[in-house]
Amino acid sequence: MMDSTSVDVLVTGDVYSDLIFSGVKIPRQGTETFAQNFTISPGGAANRAVASARIGADTALLSAMGDDPIGSIVRQMLSTENNLDMTQTRCLTGVTNPVSAAITNGSDRSFVTFHTDNPQPVWNPVRSVRTVMLPAEEEVPDWAHRLHEDGTTLFASVGWDPTGEWSDSLLQRLRSFDVLMLNDAEAKGYSHRDDLNEALEIFSEVVPTTVITLGSGGAMAASADGRSAIPGIAVDAKDPTGAGDIFSAAFMAGTAWNWPIDDCLQLASACAAYSVTQPGGAVSAPRRDQLSEFLDAHHCNDEDWSRLLSWADSRDRPLDLSPDNSSSPNNN
Repeated sequence: MMDSTSVDVLVTGDVYSDLIFSGVKIPRQGTETFAQNFTISPGGAANRAVASARIGADTALLSAMGDDPIGSIVRQMLSTENNLDMTQTRCLTGVTNPVSAAITNGSDRSFVTFHTDNPQPVWNPVRSVRTVMLPAEEEVPDWAHRLHEDGTTLFASVGWDPTGEWSDSLLQRLRSFDVLMLNDAEAKGYSHRDDLNEALEIFSEVVPTTVITLGSGGAMAASADGRSAIPGIAVDAKDPTGAGDIFSAAFMAGTAWNWPIDDCLQLASACAAYSVTQPGGAVSAPRRDQLSEFLDAHHCNDEDWSRLLSWADSRDRPLDLSPDNSSSPNNN
């Protein structure tokens, strides 16, 4: 049941209607090929919203969606998710929702996308918010500044720079945020360093906590309490769509619950690893019972993973995994 007074994870941005063809190579021009699986899934911002809601975080989605046939299917799918508040997601009459068709063979993928610039609603502060992620390339909106002043942890996301310039101006924008999350290629690009440890040093000068995802290699982080790193979980990948979003959503949920950063990394890594074994983005995010079975099946039952496995097996969601939560990324 949703907490009437607070939101663990506030998700903003465009929701896509994802059409995913998996188990297939990209056909040559003028030829036809057949996919092993086809999935319709909420995508874009919905990847993070569904991922955090499924593991038990009180989640709110702030977005605007079209009322076209496929967009309506996706909106209905989202409405069935427990712990997901869509009361501030608008339905735009006569507007086609953004659509992305993905073709993936498990390790690589290509997209064809139709995008519309839908007006984004403003958060109505009827509930307090523990964490929210915003694009670092854009100005932080006034409503987010107000949330930050009230104690909300601001997460920054960055995107791939197709120009290859990797402007240094982004680093200055990061000073408005508490946590930066990016993948290894983005980290090397924006830091202009090939060594990820050097990249962490650069980002640490402008943002309190930085998390770099390494794909199948796990993740690494730097905060005021030092460095952290976790290995990846070896899986038979079917579709990487949305794995980065699912990682970030789970990390935000752990942060909202005041978990130590190492536990946040483990939770995020496990959720992302599970997601790539299933086709789709949001629909591949694990629920807690699925995460428990996944951890057991992949031998994550040694002492290093015991705390996360104990949480996944429990019925109640603890707000604090450890008596000592001083290493939480929430610096407010």
